Amino acid sequence: QHMNIFAALGLYMLSIGRALAGLFPDLQMCLPTWTFMGSLLLLPMVISARTMGKWQVLIWLNVATIGGTVLIPLLYMSRNGVDASRLSNSAVYAFGPLEFAGIMSALSTFTFAYSSQLMLVEIMSEMRDVAEFPRAFIGIASPFQIIAYLAVGILGYVYLGDKVTGMIGDNIPFGYASSVAAFCVLVHMLVTYLIKCIVISRAFHGTVVYKDVVNEDSPVAWTSWVVIVTFLIGCTYMISQLVPFFADAVELIGALVSPIACYMLPIALYIRWLCDFCGSQLTAEERPTWKHRPGILELSIIGLEFALSVLIMVCGSYFAMRTIQEKWEIYGPPFACHCEGIWRTCTCSKDHAGMAAVCRAPQLMEAAGLPFLGPM
Repeated sequence: QHMNIFAALGLYMLSIGRALAGLFPDLQMCLPTWTFMGSLLLLPMVISARTMGKWQVLIWLNVATIGGTVLIPLLYMSRNGVDASRLSNSAVYAFGPLEFAGIMSALSTFTFAYSSQLMLVEIMSEMRDVAEFPRAFIGIASPFQIIAYLAVGILGYVYLGDKVTGMIGDNIPFGYASSVAAFCVLVHMLVTYLIKCIVISRAFHGTVVYKDVVNEDSPVAWTSWVVIVTFLIGCTYMISQLVPFFADAVELIGALVSPIACYMLPIALYIRWLCDFCGSQLTAEERPTWKHRPGILELSIIGLEFALSVLIMVCGSYFAMRTIQEKWEIYGPPFACHCEGIWRTCTCSKDHAGMAAVCRAPQLMEAAGLPFLGPM
C-alpha cells in the first residue's frame, strides 16, 4: 500500500511541476525547476497538516478544481468545434485495431485510476461516523468518479481523436483557457498530494520514532514530523524526474505497483481468511453462518484475476519501460530540461495543439518570398 502511494506521490509531484509551467508558458524555465518550485509550495502545507481532517475546506476545493480540470478543456473544445479541436492526423474509430501493447497500456491505466481502496481504511479511521462510509463511497464518490472518467474519455476522444496523449488540458492551445485549466490541475494535485502524503508520513513517523508520536503535540513529535515530511517530498521530487512523462508514469505505476496492492494482496488476504474461517477442519458451528467454502466458479474467477495481475505486471511494465526509454532518447534523460508541451516555442512544442500554424508560418512566408515577422 505505502509503496503504491509513494509512487503515486512522485506522479503528483510531476503534475504539480507541469501545472505550474502551464500557468506561464512564456516563462522558459525547465521542468525540474518548475517541479522544485512546486515542492517548495507543498512543504508548508504538508508540515502544518498531520491529520487528513486538518484542512477540511480543501476537500471541497479539490472537488471544484476536479470539475474545472475536466470541464474547461471540454467547454473550450465544444465552443471551437470538432474540426478546430481535432489533432493533426487524428481520427475517431468506433472499433480501433486491438494490439497487445495497447491492451496492456489500457489495463495498466485503469488499474491506477481505480486504486482508491488504498486510501479507504485511512479515510474511514478519521470519519466521525464510519457508518456513513458506504453511502459516501458508493452513493457519492464512485458515481462522481465514473461520470468524470466517462466525460473525459468519451468526449475527449470525440473532439481530439486517437492521437490524444497525456492529460486533457495538455491538448488545448496555449492561452487563457489552458492557464485556468492548469491552475485547476495545480490545486487538485496539491490537495491530492497532501492527503496521501499524510497517510504515508504518519506511518513512517510512527515506525521510525515510536508508535504514539503521531498523536502527540510535543517538540519531538513536530521536529521529527518536519524532518520526515521534508525527506519524503525530496524523494518524490527525485522520482518525478526519473520518468518526466505523465502518461507513461501512470502506465508504469499501474503495471508495476498497483496490481500488487489492488489485486494480489486482496486475493491473498481473502484466501487466508477462507483458510482461517471456512476451512475443512472447522465444524459447521465454527464457520460464519453467512459464508461457506467457495465453489469452483468463484475459485476460477479468482485464479483468472490473479493470472491477469501477473500478466499486467510483467507485460505492462515491459511496454511502459520500453516507451519511457524511447522518450528518453528523443526528449532527453532524467533531469533534462523537458520543455516539450510547456514552452510556447516551436523548438519545444511544435506538436502542441494550436502550434502547427505558428510553426509552419516561417516556411510558408519563405516560400512566398516574404519576410516572417513572428506571430502576431
